[in-house]
Amino acid sequence: MASGAIEEDNDPIVPTLKSRQSMASRLCAFLRFCEQSPSRDWRGMTYQEDLLAEYQPGLLRGTCSATRRPLGAATVNAYLDEAVLFLSWAAERGHCPPLKVPHRRLRLSFGGKNHPSSHKGKIVQQRYGKLQVVGDPLSDLPSAAEVYRWLASVRLRAPVKAIQFELILRTGMRLSEVNEMRMTCFPDKEFQGGERWNPRWKERGYVPVKLRYGVKGGKVEPASKLSTRSRLIEVPIDLAERVWHYKKVVRPTLLRRFMREHRSKDLSEGRLWLGEDKRQPVSNAMLYKVWTQTPHCPPGWNPHDGRHFFAVEKVCEHARLMMVQHGKDDPRAVNVGWLHGLLAGQVRLILSPLLGHANEDTTMRYLSCAHRRLVSAFGHPAFDWNAFLDEE
Repeated sequence: MASGAIEEDNDPIVPTLKSRQSMASRLCAFLRFCEQSPSRDWRGMTYQEDLLAEYQPGLLRGTCSATRRPLGAATVNAYLDEAVLFLSWAAERGHCPPLKVPHRRLRLSFGGKNHPSSHKGKIVQQRYGKLQVVGDPLSDLPSAAEVYRWLASVRLRAPVKAIQFELILRTGMRLSEVNEMRMTCFPDKEFQGGERWNPRWKERGYVPVKLRYGVKGGKVEPASKLSTRSRLIEVPIDLAERVWHYKKVVRPTLLRRFMREHRSKDLSEGRLWLGEDKRQPVSNAMLYKVWTQTPHCPPGWNPHDGRHFFAVEKVCEHARLMMVQHGKDDPRAVNVGWLHGLLAGQVRLILSPLLGHANEDTTMRYLSCAHRRLVSAFGHPAFDWNAFLDEE
């Protein structure tokens, strides 16, 4: 090896445990489909006659899914891709004839109309017959009044979970990131009777918190929740004060009650959040159930929508501040192009680091929804904006 050269690591990326479980679930669905008919042998399957003509419609109808419920387009595409990978893998090892999968070339635009290379786009190979996935309409997000009414209902029934949900709404955390927080993740406010929070945090109005558990991506070990990547979020001061009160007062009380009743050691494994009833960490499924089944829950409202709500409200908040700074208190007098540029800048500069991702498609969805929020608040006619979106 030449002097100064760096040896490249060609080891393949090892999927996380959750990814492998998802792969196994999709493969099991395909094998169940093969077992539904005695004459259906995966060793002799073809792409168009078996996968596209029978397996894909069965997934859409729900006859081939594990729950017997119809699956969405994105999920069906993932199941078909898994079946194709399995049959291709089997063909490489001589277990079946090669699977012929037709592909087509597509040119995808990127970067928006103002991007210098937007006219070139990007050429990609797409599997023939892949279903088109339409993004979730952010226009269906509930109003702030509906969200606050629902959150007040959560506080009455599950005050600890209400704090977790508020973290999603005001920081853009994922459900798994909130639920997997450890005691060490949130900085202590008091230290030996003194102040530990940096005074500049109060001036800025937030406490920075680094997330390492539950973050999407690789894990340090297959079954671990500790991620190899970290993400920094900004917890508003008033919410951080309540999290600190829970950490200092409420959580020790819950833990003492658990240990007094069960006479066992701490089973929380350092997890920050303990349930109100059993006083131990709860599952993501339980949090999802509480979120969606609490009275006054808006139709279709779920934890992932909470991230969208944070994103749109954050963009609107910063847009209002920028408009005031530029002496543009009335949006009806604002040039639509200026407003679009302002919102686009807020999405890219603020949301990308806070949410962990924001591609061009997501950016446009946040832009249109944020604009509708401003229109509903100030009554801007927005005819030019609608024309702009129609051109995209």
